[in-house]
Amino acid sequence: MKLPKIWFFDMEGTILKKELSLDNGKVAPSAWTVLAKELGEDCLIEEEKTKDKWLRGEYKGYLDWMKDTVTLHMKYGLTINILNDVVQKAEYHEGADELFSLLKSQGVVTVLITGGFKALADKVQRHLKVDHALSA
Repeated sequence: MKLPKIWFFDMEGTILKKELSLDNGKVAPSAWTVLAKELGEDCLIEEEKTKDKWLRGEYKGYLDWMKDTVTLHMKYGLTINILNDVVQKAEYHEGADELFSLLKSQGVVTVLITGGFKALADKVQRHLKVDHALSA
């Protein structure tokens, strides 16, 4: 059987294991939520409020929501060390390495598309040798 020439993947929950399940149940928890948790309970509570705002359609678009999220993280003391710590803790689903090795051996072009942050997408792209990555 011939494989499709290009495969697209989401990152969190698909290639990477989900870190948290403490979400409000309406928006899937992500590395953004893990980062907020690292910054403290108050940050986590405020981030949950941005998710509710998103669900009520109060943002013009995804980029506005992400700007609010990044501003919130900065307010609570985000540093490069905290970001790097969250990135380093990310775990791959079993079989991810093998799948991407197989796809590469078959000449398949791989693409990672994620609303997760760039530092995490860059790590996954390097580790799995993903051809292209688009991230927040």
